[in-house]
Amino acid sequence: MATLQQLGASDIDTKIAPHQFCERLCLVKTSPKTDFAFTPGRAGPDQTVSLNKLWPALKFNTYNELKDQLKMDNKRQARFAVAATKLTRNAGIPMGKAGFAYLLGKGDQSANFLAILPKNDGGELVEDGVIFDFFDSMIEMEGAEGYCASSEFQHAFKIAMARMEIEQEMEESGEDVMPVQVTNVKNSAKKTLVMEGQPAQAEEEARKETPRRTSPRKKKQDVPVETVEAPCRRTRRRRRRKSMWNSMQEQGWDWMPGDGLVDWYYVHPNFANR
Repeated sequence: MATLQQLGASDIDTKIAPHQFCERLCLVKTSPKTDFAFTPGRAGPDQTVSLNKLWPALKFNTYNELKDQLKMDNKRQARFAVAATKLTRNAGIPMGKAGFAYLLGKGDQSANFLAILPKNDGGELVEDGVIFDFFDSMIEMEGAEGYCASSEFQHAFKIAMARMEIEQEMEESGEDVMPVQVTNVKNSAKKTLVMEGQPAQAEEEARKETPRRTSPRKKKQDVPVETVEAPCRRTRRRRRRKSMWNSMQEQGWDWMPGDGLVDWYYVHPNFANR
């Protein structure tokens, strides 16, 4: 699989939603024209993406939610604000009552890198006919035929796949787990709590206040260390990856053991049944 650098992904495509990429990943409708919507169980290949003119995107419930998922300098923030304002004005929707989608692969230099998403009276995104599940159409997008065959679409699709691979590697390496170490140091003068990052000067002063020993020094005891795992997103992400794999299995995907540095390979349905 190509890396983000090999794909020439923009800075936004690389950094947006660093810990919620799979959670926000979807397909959004970019054209009001729809020939027909695919119905599960219908004979023939799924053409949901092509017939609904869908695009890989990240969904956000509000504009502020979008800003929070991407650190922006003043120039970029201005481009996003102008694009969002223009979309809401044309749609006749107040900024505070609109949802937004960032279209992957577009970059903020293009004219259509944002799409507006309607919301219901309860303030939730309206998904029916507008937002589609990304993983349900994996086979069609990977097949790269018709609408999905365009270089622009494949660029966006490959960026999504590369970002998912990165998020999976982060999860497996435990990068999101933040151990908090609490060390208790007990002596005859007082009980001191030493936290990671405490200034060396404070530790030195505490040592000076400790009375000198006159008796032979006993064998040094190991300082008790309690490690507590801070709350993380590992459990939620595992559930999401499991859901994705279940969806892929239903579409005929399989897997086989890997070799070398690769743990396993995903096997496309066209080859899994051979």
